[in-house]
Amino acid sequence: MRDRIKKTKPAAIIIVVVGLSAIALYALFHGYFDHGHFEVKRTASSPDGKLAIVAERWDNNALSGNQYFVLIDDRVPSPREVRYAYYHGGLIFRAGSDCLTLTWQDKDRLVISCADGLVNAQEIAVQKDQWDGVAIAYDRIPRKTGVE
Repeated sequence: MRDRIKKTKPAAIIIVVVGLSAIALYALFHGYFDHGHFEVKRTASSPDGKLAIVAERWDNNALSGNQYFVLIDDRVPSPREVRYAYYHGGLIFRAGSDCLTLTWQDKDRLVISCADGLVNAQEIAVQKDQWDGVAIAYDRIPRKTGVE
């Protein structure tokens, strides 16, 4: 009986350590340890009520600077919902420039532009052409190759 306990104890410890490591990695890559601030900066309403949103992620300790991104929702999201979209594939566009403006050409076409034209292609992390039936066009924003 004692030998059986000695053999199962290390196995149980290994299982617990692996399980906790998996949970920590999941939390790390899904924003649970991100202490940054998420804030809605601007919105634009489509003719059928969709809302295009420019939001900002900033952090006093960030090495890469502030990030500005675009998402579409049916209402203004809370900071927690913006954080969720940031880490769970809800972004249409993300870059390190605050020049973003949004214009709906019709209910199924959104134009994302840069007011001062200062978006550098290397700053662009996400750049989608389609989102949930909405075509996305870019004006005064370079195309980034190899992005979504």
